[in-house]
Amino acid sequence: MVTHALRRFCLKNEWARNAAVLFGAALFLGTIWISIDYQLEILHWIRQNMLLNLALLGLVSAVNLTLIFGSLFLGFTECHVEDQYRDHVYHGRRSGNPFLPGITRWMDHMGNKRPRK
Repeated sequence: MVTHALRRFCLKNEWARNAAVLFGAALFLGTIWISIDYQLEILHWIRQNMLLNLALLGLVSAVNLTLIFGSLFLGFTECHVEDQYRDHVYHGRRSGNPFLPGITRWMDHMGNKRPRK
C-alpha cells in the first residue's frame, strides 16, 4: 500500500524520482566506502562474537540492499505513455542531452538501415 503511494508520487514528480535515484546511488557508494575503510574494525568486531555479529551484519546488509534497490527501482519507475510512438520510456526524461544534443538523435538512428531525413 505504501509502495503504491510512493510510486504514484514519484510518477507525478520528477524531482522525487531524481532524489530516489540520488539516494540509492549515494547509499551504494557509501556502503562500498564504509566497507573498505572500516574493514579491519568490522573483522575484529565479528571475531568478538561470531554468531551474533554475523547475524547482525547479515541483517544490516539485507536492509541496506533493500533500501538501495528499492530506491533505484522507485527512481526508474516506468510511466504509462499515452503516445505509443514515443521512443523514450521514462516520464520526464524525454528532453535531449543538454551537453551533447546530437548524441541522442545519433543513438536513435544507430539501429536503422535508412535514417529518417
